Amino acid sequence: MGVFMMKQLHIFTLAILVILLSSCVTSYDEPLSNVNLEKALANHIELGMDYLSRGDLEAAAFHLNKALKIDDDSAGAYTGLAILMLNEGDEQSAEKFYKIAISKDKKYSRARNNYGAFLFEKQRFEEALKHFQQAATDLQYNRRPMAYANVGLTQYKLGNIDEAEQAFVRSLKLDPNMARSYLGLAEIAVNKHEYQAARQLLETYGYIEQPTPQSLYLQTVAAYRLDDELLYENAAKALQELYPDSPEYQQYQDDSAAKEISESKLNSPK
Repeated sequence: MGVFMMKQLHIFTLAILVILLSSCVTSYDEPLSNVNLEKALANHIELGMDYLSRGDLEAAAFHLNKALKIDDDSAGAYTGLAILMLNEGDEQSAEKFYKIAISKDKKYSRARNNYGAFLFEKQRFEEALKHFQQAATDLQYNRRPMAYANVGLTQYKLGNIDEAEQAFVRSLKLDPNMARSYLGLAEIAVNKHEYQAARQLLETYGYIEQPTPQSLYLQTVAAYRLDDELLYENAAKALQELYPDSPEYQQYQDDSAAKEISESKLNSPK
């Protein structure tokens, strides 16, 4: 009788354990199939983008494809695949994925800004501008300062100087550390012969960003026009030492040759 009771008690205990375990599994699985899918999607996209930034294309592809298995309408995953294709040198597939991303979510500004940059590089400025403008006016987009800077660069390429200036200023209102906007305004100032303003803008740019061929070349132009010999010599030296193969250094050399010819004519006897 005692053995029988013990067996019954053992079976009863096992039954309780099975019920408890099954109830635990049920309460654990339900959130995974609903709430956590969205989090898993975001994590895979974030990991994919992170691996892209590190140059690990295989790991990036793994996570982006995982994201698409969770949601095959994910604009974020298709944007990541577009960037992946660019890294692999497949521009045709990159453009295809950008278009898919935008078709999946027309308000996904990350795709629009990135696709705009792709079009800009292809000198398809009118198309690029539309995407940059839409990204810049999206109040939910966390990279609006960059998008406005891109609007400015594109408007400048299209010859719309006033619109470019307005976009650069708007960019700096949103983010006073947006270096490329200072550079854009400096180039506009040089072209308007506003050399003092250009020098100040380039000085601010230098506090934020390392010198580029463009910034150093613009400094040589502004310094020459302002008779600032020290700034001119420093900028010219840096341009020569850091970027001897750049188009800007070649332009500087052409400018220097032209200046020498002009000065020799001025100093020649009449």
